[in-house]
Amino acid sequence: MEQLPDDVLVRTMKKFLGVEDVIGCRLVCKRFAALALHPDVWRGRQIYSISHRKHFEAVLHLAPCLKSFTTDMARTLITTRCAIKNLGLRVEKEDFNAAEHALVVRNQEALGRLRNLHIACYSEVTGGDALLRTLAMCCGLETLKISTCVPRTLRPVVHGTLSASLRKFNCELIPNSASFVNTILAAHSSTLEDVDLGVGPESWFLSYNEWNSDETMRLLAGIPKLRRLVSSVLPGLENVAVAARETLQSLVFAFVAKDQPAVAEAARALRKANKLDMVYLTFVDDGTDHSRPDSCGEVIEAIASPFVDYLGLRNRPPIESLARKLVGLPALSLLGMFDTPLDDELDKLLLAITPYTAPALRRLRLEEEVGGNKCTHAWMHRDAVITALSANPLLHILVEFNKMCKKDECPVCASGCHQGEDQVDWEDKCELHLFSHDLGKCPVPKDHEWNTNEIKMP
Repeated sequence: MEQLPDDVLVRTMKKFLGVEDVIGCRLVCKRFAALALHPDVWRGRQIYSISHRKHFEAVLHLAPCLKSFTTDMARTLITTRCAIKNLGLRVEKEDFNAAEHALVVRNQEALGRLRNLHIACYSEVTGGDALLRTLAMCCGLETLKISTCVPRTLRPVVHGTLSASLRKFNCELIPNSASFVNTILAAHSSTLEDVDLGVGPESWFLSYNEWNSDETMRLLAGIPKLRRLVSSVLPGLENVAVAARETLQSLVFAFVAKDQPAVAEAARALRKANKLDMVYLTFVDDGTDHSRPDSCGEVIEAIASPFVDYLGLRNRPPIESLARKLVGLPALSLLGMFDTPLDDELDKLLLAITPYTAPALRRLRLEEEVGGNKCTHAWMHRDAVITALSANPLLHILVEFNKMCKKDECPVCASGCHQGEDQVDWEDKCELHLFSHDLGKCPVPKDHEWNTNEIKMP
């Protein structure tokens, strides 16, 4: 062992020893004690305080650096000298202390390795001023994500860093967080590429004209490298699409389907963003009923980019408009329909899919709405499903079902099919993978590597 060089021992510790074993090496001899603290031993390690509860405090005390660290006990990081690249802070209401979290961020910033920061706030908390002010001034970050809830502030956040570095920013835009969001957008406009302003319930139901978002939209329009945008539909979104038409590739919208000004704004933005390859639209119900105004179809038909490879639609999209639009999406290879009932309306879409209208479509992913009462087994034997697969031999239909099939109520299930190689446990929620081609003739064999119930349809 004495003849082995240090670099071999370091690589061995890095590749083959777990956290507990590396810590134990410090008790073997002075040489091992020193090598156990080598940065290369720790640089690629990921520590979660919940799963490493026994050792994480020792790691923070001994390790010079880590790849990632996630914890719900922020105070343990206030004085550590362990430099972390990817830091995750889990915030619970009962123990939230904005000053402590701010000290953690400042400490890691000073250590000079922090690049990605994720703050997961699982309940509404107030008094977040110290934390958000610190985040706005933090230097060197490449990714900043605040998920689920945004800590509430008592005063606007107005001072940002003078050193732009963020490439990805995720924070729900609501009236209370607007000053923080605007400060981040202004400070990092020259480097930002991916902006996610959230589409949670609080921002969903803000009416199109309910609050002034002019400053936010102006700042978004001034980001020269914007590639991806997630947002509720607000006044000025069309201007953002115009400004970013050469760079914008991914657009995710959510809007109340009956809010006509929002529908019109979304349609105008989609007409101007003509280089998109990914579009995801959520049609939000206002809680009164599930009907859809005909004008919602304007949003889908307004998609102007011929490069769209993935189109995702959630919550009862206008099917007839989608069926008409297919021919205008020649590059579409994946179509996702989520929270959508398996009913006669969906049949219209299936019958509209042909090698002419959707020449590149290879996967249709369906997810029935929660509480749907359609038997998925009966649905897959509908004429429209069989016709679509027969007409499109390269198409895969993936459908996630959530209804347990009852043989005494369903004549299709009582027929006893799918008992051989394609047997399916209909009482277990799963995903069906339907296709009509021979497995050896599929141009994308990896599509058959999913852990799903594969069924070759007649």
